[in-house]
Amino acid sequence: MSREKQFKNSGKMAKMLSSKVKTGIPGLDELAGGGFNRGSICAVIGPTGSGRTTFALQFLVKGTEEGENGLLISFDQQKGNFFANALPFGWDLPQLEQQKKFIFIEYPQNELEHFVEQEGAIRDLIDSLGIQRVAIDSITPFAVLFPEADERMRNLMKLVQALRKWNVTLLVSAEDISTMQSMPRSSSGIESFSDGLIHLTFERTQDGRRVRAIEIVKLRGCAHQHGAFEAKLDSRGFSLAGFETQMQEAEKERPLQNEQQDSQPRAQKRRKIQSQNGLGQQEAQQENEQPTQPQPKKLKKEDGF
Repeated sequence: MSREKQFKNSGKMAKMLSSKVKTGIPGLDELAGGGFNRGSICAVIGPTGSGRTTFALQFLVKGTEEGENGLLISFDQQKGNFFANALPFGWDLPQLEQQKKFIFIEYPQNELEHFVEQEGAIRDLIDSLGIQRVAIDSITPFAVLFPEADERMRNLMKLVQALRKWNVTLLVSAEDISTMQSMPRSSSGIESFSDGLIHLTFERTQDGRRVRAIEIVKLRGCAHQHGAFEAKLDSRGFSLAGFETQMQEAEKERPLQNEQQDSQPRAQKRRKIQSQNGLGQQEAQQENEQPTQPQPKKLKKEDGF
């Protein structure tokens, strides 16, 4: 490759990484300095029940609302069960699939060891459908194919090198084997090759409660906040504590967008008349007032963390 082409490609990559992709998780963009870097690979690790799969799927579903098609590659779940589990959150995956905004690939376990060699077919699918977001859930079945640590790390490195050729923003979920006193790490070791590491927990506190938490351990190229923050998982999906209402408000606002656009000329005319008559100053001030933004709740030792 010529030096000129290398500079051109590096400049294109730098420009892509400087743009942000909304996470789709209310409150997380505030922690991440605006979102994920476009084209980055982020590992999402946590124990069973921490919400890894919901987190990854929400990233894709909310992406479709931003005009970004999504692909989920499952190494351990069947399509029927996966789609059924999404319904309580109000996510109609069959409809998104019919609209070609969301694609689900159930990868056979007996072919996992050949995944890297066959990734070219997935890359063609990504290009043909204009997919911009991808999630792999979970990487653990791929990693256990290689019981020896050196062999596992070599194959994970090859996998990540192949995934980077897709030019998408990608989440990879993995099983957490760390303890509260140690640095977060997965059984696969995928975090060693990723650009970001998000750690999800669902721990019992000193007073007997179970509290969900999320921590950005690393996020290259992002001025992110540090520490564990309280999280919520309910019928609206995954969010940071205090930001749950954002999802509900967004759902209410979406059907009103067209109506609001139609009413804008009438509102402008009304304000003009009020201004000419010296009226409506208080109403105008109220319209311009911004609601108080929620703040993520950082967990402390007194919370049992």
